[in-house]
Amino acid sequence: MIAEYEKSHPGVKIDWKDFPLDAIQSKLLATAAGGSAPDVVNLNTEFANQLASKEALADLTDLVNDDVKKQLF
Repeated sequence: MIAEYEKSHPGVKIDWKDFPLDAIQSKLLATAAGGSAPDVVNLNTEFANQLASKEALADLTDLVNDDVKKQLF
């Protein structure tokens, strides 16, 4: 899927990294505090709420159509 997406979106490079939950939480908190957090992260609801309370997430509501929202939420 990554190769297909990159092919259809010239100039976009996806750097996929997979971390265990305990590692990603501390890494995301550190990178968010330093202003270098990744563009996209798949989070569980509890941790997403923690980041949102620290204003460390962008609100994408207006950028996601209803079909995608049904798949994710």
